[in-house]
Amino acid sequence: MDRRAHRWIVMNIVRPPLLMLGFVLKPIGLLFGLLDRPIASRHEKQLRLDIAEAMPFLFSEHGGHIVPNEGVPFPPSFDYAFVTVAVDNLLIRFCRGRGELDLRVGSKTRSRDLHELGLVLGILDKGRSQASGYRESPPRCADSETAHGASQACPRRG
Repeated sequence: MDRRAHRWIVMNIVRPPLLMLGFVLKPIGLLFGLLDRPIASRHEKQLRLDIAEAMPFLFSEHGGHIVPNEGVPFPPSFDYAFVTVAVDNLLIRFCRGRGELDLRVGSKTRSRDLHELGLVLGILDKGRSQASGYRESPPRCADSETAHGASQACPRRG
């Protein structure tokens, strides 16, 4: 078959059923998209309540307040919820979803440049330990189970 015959088959036989399928499925996708917003709002509201209950000092003692989540799409994917709290010149973004909680911190002046709390604390701790001359000892090693179930002692350092 030549190129014109291929084009005719695609345009007149293949294309119409695909257009009809898209026409039928598009409202279903829009419906799910419309349902995502109230669910995401409910997740976000619940996260706000949980933060206020677990850390009331952020709001009462330090004057923290909830600010818009810049750079976060709404509604977020899956069951994620984002809440950003501004405290003085600091932003704390809480992210909860899929059974995990993540905290990011950053400057209020650079709201899109937030870093994981664990990373920031690790850097601060490392800087403190180097400044004080404190040196971390290597982790203690106990007997551990191997994949085959046999006990294997950790090698000793000499």
